[in-house]
Amino acid sequence: MLALTLARPHSTPGPLMRDFESYYAAGQTWSAHGDPYSAAIWKFEQTIPGVQAARGELLPFVGPPAFLPVWAFFSLLPFSVAAVLWGAILLGSAVAVLVATLRSTNALSIGALLAGACIFVGFGPFTSDLALGQAALLSFAACVGATLWFDRSGLAGCVWSFFSAVQPNIAVALLSQIGKRRTWMPLLGAVVFFLALSLSARGLHGLLSYFSDLIVHGQAERFGLIQITPAAIGYGFGLPAIAAQFIGSLATVTAAILALAVLRLPYVKQLWKLAILCTLLPFAIPFFHEHDFVVVLLAGLLCALLAENRTWTLAVTGTLLCAVDWLGLAQRPDGLLQSFLLAIALLLGLFAIAEQPARRLLLPSGVLLFLLGAGILAQHHQAPVWPDAMHGVTAMSAPVAQIWHGELERTGQFARDPFWAAMRLLTLFGTTLLAWASISVAQQRDQLEIS
Repeated sequence: MLALTLARPHSTPGPLMRDFESYYAAGQTWSAHGDPYSAAIWKFEQTIPGVQAARGELLPFVGPPAFLPVWAFFSLLPFSVAAVLWGAILLGSAVAVLVATLRSTNALSIGALLAGACIFVGFGPFTSDLALGQAALLSFAACVGATLWFDRSGLAGCVWSFFSAVQPNIAVALLSQIGKRRTWMPLLGAVVFFLALSLSARGLHGLLSYFSDLIVHGQAERFGLIQITPAAIGYGFGLPAIAAQFIGSLATVTAAILALAVLRLPYVKQLWKLAILCTLLPFAIPFFHEHDFVVVLLAGLLCALLAENRTWTLAVTGTLLCAVDWLGLAQRPDGLLQSFLLAIALLLGLFAIAEQPARRLLLPSGVLLFLLGAGILAQHHQAPVWPDAMHGVTAMSAPVAQIWHGELERTGQFARDPFWAAMRLLTLFGTTLLAWASISVAQQRDQLEIS
């Protein structure tokens, strides 16, 4: 779950698409009338090819109950076939985001598509999503689809909105659209459909317990290494838990205030509002992994296409900082060369899609040099990887969130190391640059017809 990405040469042994493992097993558990939000899921996870059953590497399922029938459908197929099918859906989601963004900015061409392909391939959160089989990519694409379709078809907007909820912490980005009158009915319809399917899948008690499960699960890994949030990073730097949590709460409030301010600007187009809110999500949501940063790619693409001068340079620098999987580099320093080459591919793609003067690449190129230095330092500060570093065997008798917390603890995920914290902070710094650039360009481009 934590380290299988395309950006590293030595992947963690395990099943194809590690996170898809929990979706698939949840579908099996639900079909067998078991509780996929409990340790009962392990009965099916341990049968998936690649899972080391003797170690007890349970991977919890925290997806919404409304999508359990979808995962049950996938579980009818052999795991390898289901993983390939799911991977094709995720790849199609990425293509849809790229094409939709280029069309919305009147930049769709063969050259732009090729440059966009380089950008996606070089963007670490995207490669992580694809390699892990993470639903965050589909949720992100659905947010973009809903935003572009609200004005054209209420039904299409409703469908896209519903599928964005496959990953709730990403679906929050659709709050960027609530200020527009035509979005209310599609969003309301999606919520009603979501609740109806959830009730059908688990009943009222199951639906209510799901929300409590989310809270408990969030608490179980709040300060873990895999969390790229202000609170987790503060904890990693050595702050007491209460101080780190205060920083997280302060970041949430600040991000919410900024989001409200942006949403009140009448001349900022809807796609820009979505892009800006996506850059604020990592600060507002207390549960954000590296692969969830795929949402900031929308702001990166829009700024690369439409920003000018210094703003373009800062936006590209921010995109590159978000693109590098700094945490993954700390976990696997031997992936430095591959990470470096992918970063170059992304930088060249951003340059080609924007046709900016070559001198604009000077500051972003500095990130590449910084990447080399960080990779060398990472050789002496290697971070643990789940489940590779897990010691002992997991007992499956406790609540699933407690089991998961124990696995992370035995893997060393709660160890404090300023270097690991600093590496994760680079991602948030890049997101901050993108947020500033997006707000700046969105206001300058009020005359541009972007849906």
